[in-house]
This record gives sequence, structure tokens and C-alpha cells, in this order.
Amino acid sequence: MNDLKISFLLILVVFPFLSYAQCPDSNGSNLAGGSFTITDDCVITAADPISSSSIVITESGSLTINVTGVSFTQFGSSIIIQGDGTAPDGELIINSGSFSINFGATVTVEAGALLSIEENLFLGTVGATSTLNINGTVNIGNTMTAGPYGVLTGNGSLNITNTATNNGTDDTGFTGSVNCDGGPCSTLPVELSSFTGTIMGDNILLKWTTLTETNNDGFEIEKSTNGKTFETIGYVSGGGTINHKQDYSFIDYELASPAMYRLKQYDYDGTVEYSHIILVQSYLSPEVSIYPTYVDNTLNFVGPDQEEFTMKLVDISGHSYISTNVPAKLDDIKKQIDNQLDRLLPSIYIIQLTSSRNSQTLRFIKR
Repeated sequence: MNDLKISFLLILVVFPFLSYAQCPDSNGSNLAGGSFTITDDCVITAADPISSSSIVITESGSLTINVTGVSFTQFGSSIIIQGDGTAPDGELIINSGSFSINFGATVTVEAGALLSIEENLFLGTVGATSTLNINGTVNIGNTMTAGPYGVLTGNGSLNITNTATNNGTDDTGFTGSVNCDGGPCSTLPVELSSFTGTIMGDNILLKWTTLTETNNDGFEIEKSTNGKTFETIGYVSGGGTINHKQDYSFIDYELASPAMYRLKQYDYDGTVEYSHIILVQSYLSPEVSIYPTYVDNTLNFVGPDQEEFTMKLVDISGHSYISTNVPAKLDDIKKQIDNQLDRLLPSIYIIQLTSSRNSQTLRFIKR
């Protein structure tokens, strides 16, 4: 009996220490919620991984994310990279892609810890207030764009290979060092106060505003779907020399998500300067779907149960059958559409969903 008691106690004592590295799936498929404590070396390889998980990378741990698309996005929740300045310290390494901290996310880099991003960093460019707390080291291989929803704090080191642009981020709580190897941390000779991109159905609406301009001939709009190479997709004439606010817009009719955009600004003498880069990404596309494609008397939705959407149901000619201005959950939207199905003629129909985050277009065929 005493031997049994000793064995039982040993199991109770030893068991908590049998959990070593808690790695996410290697393709990042389980990053939607939950929590991970990483104590060893973990690797994710995915096109455009999105995390809403709480992730702690301990001093002995590292997380390497190999981005085969454009970016890794922390969508809400938090990442803590632990360190104390004495090796080893935690590391988050993002290879071949950018890092987007948005929609209320918080990323903390403790003293001695490292956040390394091969391409661009986007902080607080969309959504709710997002925070980057740097007490260790952050290395960025290209540019940093800090938007109106961003908060930058800490006393660590921020190293940027190209340029940094602050479009409204509160950085009053950051007392560390900022090094921009590409030159001064600003971009356009015109005074650019905003540059945004919004998905509108199957198009992307780009808007930017200048406060002053000097000899501004115009803007080429450049787009990238891999985060590395940009192509020109349009041109908008500038205002010359003005001392008042000027609004500009451009519609990209070739929807790609995620996509990056920048402005290439020309002076009258041919001098060229580039704006900061913005990231436009649909966060609904992997979440909401419908089935079956061919519908008789009922349509099913798969997506977030608690999120609310306004909805419009139209046919391919644009005739509207349902249009709601009051946001509703997917179950209620399903009921509204099911009530109309018996009245719909055989044709292709389009559902347009819009939430506080983004918009999405879905299609079905009524038999």
C-alpha cells in the first residue's frame, strides 16, 4: 500500500512537467482562438496565417513563421515574447513576409527578447486600439507603418531597414531608440495626412489626403500581392502647389486579399518619392461560407455565430430583393433569405454581407 501511495504522489508531482513545447500546427490551422505557451522551437509555414490566439513565447522558446503569401496577422488577443536580458531569450521570427498587429492585438517584446520581421510591420492601421510594447529588440527588414489605432510603448530598440511612417499612432509612451537606415522616418514631399484602403464588394477603394503640396505632378498607384514586387495599376493627377487639404481616390477593380499598396509621387521635375505601404486584407473571407451552391428551399451559413452583418440580396442584374440596415446574426439572415426563396425565379443570386470589420460577397444558384 505504501508503494502505491509513493507511485501516486510521483505521478502528481512529475506530470505537470511533462508538457514541453506547445507548438501550433505547422500550417497555422489552429491559431483561431485558444492559447499556446511555447518553450521550445516551433515553426509555422503558411500563406497568410491569421492568429486570434494568446501566445506566450518563453525565454527558452522561439516561434518562426515562414510566410509564403504576404503577411502574418495578429487579430486581437496577444503575443508575449519573454526575456530578461540573459540568454536565452524568446524570439518571434517572421520570414519572407510582413507582420500586421491590428483589431485590438497586443504584442509585448520583453527585455532581451527579439521580434524579427523580414518585410514590413503594420501597427494599428485598422480596427480597434492595438499596442506594440518594446523593451527588447524589434528588427524590421523593410518599412514600418503605424496607423491611427496604434500605441507604441517601452524603452527598447526599434531598427528599420527602410523608413517608418506614423499616421496617428500614440508613441508618447515609447522612450527607446528608433533607427531608420533608409533615411528620415518620413516619405512624401507632399504632406500626406492619410492613406487607406477598403474592400467594397469585389473592388478595393483607395483614399488619400494631402494637407499641402509643392510642385506635385501626380501619383502612380502601385500594388503588390506578394509583399515584395509592386506593379503600377493607375495614375491620379496631383494638385501642383496648394496649401489646403486635397482628397484623392482610386478604385482597384481586381480584388486580391491580402494586397499591399503604395503611392509613387512625381514632382514636375521628375523627382520621385514613395509613400508608406498599406495592407488591405479581408478578414471575413475564410470565415463565412454558404451551402449548397444549388438551392431549392433552404440556404445554410457557416461562420462566426456572434458577429452581426447588414445584408443585401440581389440578382445578377442588380435587382434588390432584401436590403437590411440593422445588423443581424447569420441565423437571422438565413431565416430572412429562406422566407424569400420560394418567390425567387431560377437564376444566380448575390448576397452582400457587411460587418464592422469588412464586407464579403457570396453567390448561389436558385433552381
